[in-house]
Amino acid sequence: MKCIALDLDGTTLYDDKFLTKRTENAIRAALDKGIQVVIASGRCMDSLPDSVTQIPGIEYAITSNGAAIYHLPTGKCLLNYPISPKSVEQIIALASEHSCAFEVFYEGKAYAEASYIKNPAPYGISHAEYVQRTRSSVPDIFSFMRTHQKELYGVDILTADEALYDILYQDISRLPDVYVTSSVKGRIETVSKKAGKHAGLAYILKRSGILPEEAASFGNADNDIDMLRFAGIGFAVKNASPGCLAAADKILPGNREDGVAVGIEELLHLNVRHQK
Repeated sequence: MKCIALDLDGTTLYDDKFLTKRTENAIRAALDKGIQVVIASGRCMDSLPDSVTQIPGIEYAITSNGAAIYHLPTGKCLLNYPISPKSVEQIIALASEHSCAFEVFYEGKAYAEASYIKNPAPYGISHAEYVQRTRSSVPDIFSFMRTHQKELYGVDILTADEALYDILYQDISRLPDVYVTSSVKGRIETVSKKAGKHAGLAYILKRSGILPEEAASFGNADNDIDMLRFAGIGFAVKNASPGCLAAADKILPGNREDGVAVGIEELLHLNVRHQK
């Protein structure tokens, strides 16, 4: 095993920014063995927690569901896949008249309207503090989207209406130039068709001279499914979505039970046995 790709929320992190000591030690041990550890998140670059990005030796971050890939030591964006302007307009047309909110990703940051940031609860968001800490305010999200329509890494649509969620997910999934996924119910995550965490991992592996079968990936949500299938071995924590569990080669304890640490420790043990 030469590379480990880690989803963050609901997988590696205990909560939205907390990393347990056991998990941190497992990541450091993998790095010490020469295994490349890659962040693979739906978050934008600016929202990644310091508890992970500041671990020495982690070089790459797949952000915005594979739409932007960063080299952490330099902060340089190595690759990005903006959504096409046509798709941006189509998404606005499909969702703007409904009871939903928008978050958009641009130049490594997340933007949303002030009213949503102040009170995201009506849109099914329970972690208001996280939204307020990581989202930048704009007065008119649609004006912002149109101004930057050639440069948006991602567009997320949020709604607490389950029926509306299902309709919008199906409608947006029919657009030809987008990759649509979700990390939690109520959040529709839209990026370029070229993106996806699996595409981001493929880019990093090729850049590093590592084969897919020499990589392991860890996840908990539908936006991790393709990455789990792409890597040589895919791990899901037991709190994962049904689709993610079905895609996994192995199921680990939950994110609050050091599941990622358990998986990394197992990989390190297998690596040692193989070397012997």
